[in-house]
Amino acid sequence: MIEYDNETRGVMVMIPVVGAIQTTTLDAPPALETLRGAVGGDIEVIPGLTVYIHAGRPMGCWALCNESGKLIGLPINPRVTELLTMGTDVIAGDVVILAGNKEFLRGL
Repeated sequence: MIEYDNETRGVMVMIPVVGAIQTTTLDAPPALETLRGAVGGDIEVIPGLTVYIHAGRPMGCWALCNESGKLIGLPINPRVTELLTMGTDVIAGDVVILAGNKEFLRGL
């Protein structure tokens, strides 16, 4: 059974192809346009990532990427590819992970 962090409602973790990973604490899920802006287009759920560790505690999560990232030639995101695909695929473009307690995740 996964225990959720009841003190933090949610976090948005941005994992760019290049550059620093940024984490933002959220009181509510971000708007769709915020997510689209973060990945540079329409969003697609990346299967395989359902738990994110924040402040040492596991939280349920969704990982999102640009739905057309491979088709439009976005560069491979090596950090996310290594974490999620185990060599079976590649993830292209910037990625957003949304993690939070049950209430936060229900609002997505």
